[in-house]
Amino acid sequence: MSQGEGVELRLKILKRLKTQVQLYLGKESADLRRYALAYKKNIERTRWTPSSKEELYNSLLSVDIVFGGDFHAFAQAQKAHLRALREIVEKKKVVLAVECIESKYQKVLDQFLAGQISEELFLEKVQWNKSWGFAWGQYKPLFDLMKKTGGRCLALDLRPLKKKDKVLIQRDKHAAQILSGALKSKNSNEVIYVVYGDLHIAKEHLPKLIGDKAKSLIIYLNPEKIYFQLVRKKLEHKVNVIRFSKNEYCLIESPPWVKWQSYLLFLEENIDQALPSDESQMDYTEHVLALFKMMTSDLKIAGHSDFAITSFDNDDFMDLLQDKLSKTDYAFINKLVSSDLGFYYPSERTGFLSRSTVNHAAHLAAQILHAQLCEREKVSYEVPQEFEMLIWIETVAFALSKMINPHRKALSLNDLKKQLAAFSPKDSGEEALKIALGQKMRDLLLVYGRDPVDETYRVKDKISYYKAAKILGGILGDSIYLAYRAGRLSREKWLKWLKHPLEVEDFHIFYIQVLKELDKMDLGDVHG
Repeated sequence: MSQGEGVELRLKILKRLKTQVQLYLGKESADLRRYALAYKKNIERTRWTPSSKEELYNSLLSVDIVFGGDFHAFAQAQKAHLRALREIVEKKKVVLAVECIESKYQKVLDQFLAGQISEELFLEKVQWNKSWGFAWGQYKPLFDLMKKTGGRCLALDLRPLKKKDKVLIQRDKHAAQILSGALKSKNSNEVIYVVYGDLHIAKEHLPKLIGDKAKSLIIYLNPEKIYFQLVRKKLEHKVNVIRFSKNEYCLIESPPWVKWQSYLLFLEENIDQALPSDESQMDYTEHVLALFKMMTSDLKIAGHSDFAITSFDNDDFMDLLQDKLSKTDYAFINKLVSSDLGFYYPSERTGFLSRSTVNHAAHLAAQILHAQLCEREKVSYEVPQEFEMLIWIETVAFALSKMINPHRKALSLNDLKKQLAAFSPKDSGEEALKIALGQKMRDLLLVYGRDPVDETYRVKDKISYYKAAKILGGILGDSIYLAYRAGRLSREKWLKWLKHPLEVEDFHIFYIQVLKELDKMDLGDVHG
């Protein structure tokens, strides 16, 4: 893969993640768009110089106040500030000023730092989950450090009772008033370290309201524009700090799609759960293998652990596959990757994890186990001729993944119809939904002994079949899991289904038979 292709693929993934986040959040307000322009203007510069953490950390000791940008859902953001604070507290006292707690709870915060109330009572009194909502575990180390070093904390936030235009500016003015008072009373051996949403720390916002009252420094965190400038200069692995000026730095701790994925995971938290991680690169093979072993244990079967898992974090992944695959397979897998679709390539014993979540990792582990049991070798299938095989692969993967997360949700037929109605003709997902809905209706007719009507819908993108298979696999896999757990589907029958080969002429007969048996199970008959 050329550098240009690699950048383009990364940009596509980033755009897709941000689009998914926006779908959860709804339409961006005009107030927020105007407010974000100042941050965009600060970041989208071409003149900067490579710096280092040593230079940045030394600079922190020579200022009165630091404005640190925070991406609330991204644990690495809070860890970056924790590392900076650890450097400061070795030589100076710190006043930690935070957005995550409303200023009206300052006394409660003081009590917590003094050890007068428990952590549980503190979180209850400041209404952490209701008022802030982001993971307490990500912010807790910041407060623990202040406790340990005797530092002070300032609560900065204001939540206006009435939502109106310029509420962001109103909050900035409130925070600036508190910070101005703190600057007047601080001693020369103290540094005020502000952890506040990254849009707020643009020069035209919170720092401007402080003005020349103090010597300040701004730390922008993981800006997308800068990251891709580093990529194009082939510096992304060499430079993680850049300097705009003597009081403006950018700290790049991760690729931008990772932070947006963290936000998406936060928004999906009721149906998914982030995988555990630390500051080092995650060993995806170990995580998937652990889930794989849980499935084999549940089914009381043996499985082979000789597989490797990678993710988009591995920049060399596509280059390594390019040497092993035909041009056709390589192009196809490239499309799977750019479409956020994980997969397992049996002949190479290689799996690709599109997102580092439990659901995605379990789904991939299930694909691997199924491939071993049915001796599948192919990764690419001819569609629409082999579409039912794709559906079955996704069905099994979903059903087995629910052994890991029983709360994983699947779309219903009504959900399918609602989603299809919500798409405009230009949406790429419309095609997959049309395929899924058409196939679902076809399956229902076949189960009840009626002849389906041949669809004349022309599919433009082969990947749409894979997306549709994922939708349908979720519906069917959910039924299988519920039947298995309820005892309506016996272990022997389930294993027989799992071992049924895919690349055989009579697969369609097997597929329809499974649908018919499941239909009877749903009606209350036990067939084992």
